[in-house]
Amino acid sequence: MRISLQRFLKDADERVRDACAKVLNQAAKELEVQIKSNMSAQGIQSRSGRLRASVTATTATAQKPAVVVRSEVYAKLPKRPGKNRRLWGKGSIRYPSKGVAYGRILEFSPRYQKAFFYPAWYKLKNQIKEDIIDEVGKAWSGK
Repeated sequence: MRISLQRFLKDADERVRDACAKVLNQAAKELEVQIKSNMSAQGIQSRSGRLRASVTATTATAQKPAVVVRSEVYAKLPKRPGKNRRLWGKGSIRYPSKGVAYGRILEFSPRYQKAFFYPAWYKLKNQIKEDIIDEVGKAWSGK
């Protein structure tokens, strides 16, 4: 049976929750470094400075033992989005309000296919899980 970390830590004391937050923050930093390394290996460097700088992680605390690693950089919207609408037929294409997230385009588009996040996550996923289990176990037993 699988159980979420937040549900597992629901009745844990502060010491266990602090240990978990510490491991999560350390893992997030390692993941950021690996993602940026993957970006360099894929050639995402000079023109995508904003993309590299935008890779950040939230900080886990004892009250909220969760980390979100994100990269939110948006390409600008076209100046005249309706200009070529006649070429698309009668349907309308709606652009996202913030613009197009170009990290997702680089990662998933068949044209570019320069994955940087998922290879880093797959490489570190098992190690992060083991580290969390070890640290929470040590804190729980009082060692």
